[in-house]
Amino acid sequence: FTVVATDAGLPSARTAEKALTITVVPPPTIAAADLPDGTTTVVYTTTTLSASGGASPYTWSIASGALPAGLSLSSGGTISGTPTATGTASVTIRVTGSNGGTSTRSFSIRVAAPLSVSTGSLANASLGTAYSQVVASSGGQAPITWTLKAGSALPDGLSLSSGGTVSGTPTTAGSTTFTVVATDAGLPSARTAEKA
Repeated sequence: FTVVATDAGLPSARTAEKALTITVVPPPTIAAADLPDGTTTVVYTTTTLSASGGASPYTWSIASGALPAGLSLSSGGTISGTPTATGTASVTIRVTGSNGGTSTRSFSIRVAAPLSVSTGSLANASLGTAYSQVVASSGGQAPITWTLKAGSALPDGLSLSSGGTVSGTPTTAGSTTFTVVATDAGLPSARTAEKA
């Protein structure tokens, strides 16, 4: 558009004009949908937030709530640290564009204790007699899924359910060593623990 300045000069006013431009920039939008879950005493998966639109460079800050204890957010949008307590933290993060436009997004980060297989041993089975034992875990984030480690095999006639139950009727006598693997529902990648 063109602005015109007119003075009060007498007997006739003087004018000057100039074409100016204003670009209306939408506020930036935070691109991340979810943040990774964490594990106490384990270095957090360093996450750098990203945004689109608005005017870069962007500045990041916490608008409300808090990150899990032990984690911090840099002004450049990087979340890092080592979680120190279990639980779920709710935090609203703000991104500010260089032109002052802002937007926010709320996140939840779950922090669990390290996943481990807590069953120390399983009861012996009797040949030809129905058998059922549950393998247990501690820590991690439910649900926990159980599998046999590649190359491991249960005694003939027994199987391991995804819920952690070893059951069936043994058909062959003898001692068998196998390794169970527990996998939790952690995001973006699950945690695993195994025990022979």
